[in-house]
Amino acid sequence: MNYGKFAILSLALLTIYQFLTVSAFAYDATWYKTDFWAGEYPHGFTLEQNVTTLIRAAPDPQAPRTINCTMKKGATYHPCNRERVASSKLEFISYVPKEFFVITKPGTFTLRNEKTDTDEKVRFNIGDEWDYLTYYAEGMFKITFKGTAYTADQDLMEVSQEKGIISSTKARFVDEWMKLTCANGTSGWLLLADVLGKPPYGSPNFINFGVAIDK
Repeated sequence: MNYGKFAILSLALLTIYQFLTVSAFAYDATWYKTDFWAGEYPHGFTLEQNVTTLIRAAPDPQAPRTINCTMKKGATYHPCNRERVASSKLEFISYVPKEFFVITKPGTFTLRNEKTDTDEKVRFNIGDEWDYLTYYAEGMFKITFKGTAYTADQDLMEVSQEKGIISSTKARFVDEWMKLTCANGTSGWLLLADVLGKPPYGSPNFINFGVAIDK
């Protein structure tokens, strides 16, 4: 047996396996996926000049940025710009690190059951645990408690203490991704953190609350 060639082949296969493993599990069970960008005024941007940037083929931070994407001056990429959402076929998703809390003071709270879309009085006792999944807007956020998804507010947070430990590789942030069809006809995924706050990606052009448009 040619052990030199065998070693090289084994190393190559290991490298491929490690790449696929990392890529496949970039967002594991410790993350929660949404199909929106949260907040009263979600993030976004308006182009201050024409730009060509590199984006990814998948919403995966481990994926290489290999797709040339051209965006035009004045275009506003934002969930509240309905015309741009339609014309550029925009999709918005987020990955949120889950957080885990334990109740430190008992009480009964009114929560919105997300399955039945009804309000429920839910009793929490000291030591009960619940999972924080994502923020919505205006102080409202999504949780799970005893296997049920609810919308809760700050009142619940005030009688809770964080239990889970977020790893050193995951600060408390949200990975926000936008899928788009670019002006040059390519399509792919843009990680907002790659461009937010950098020229020529200016503040989104709002004309009213909940309404953004191209300039």
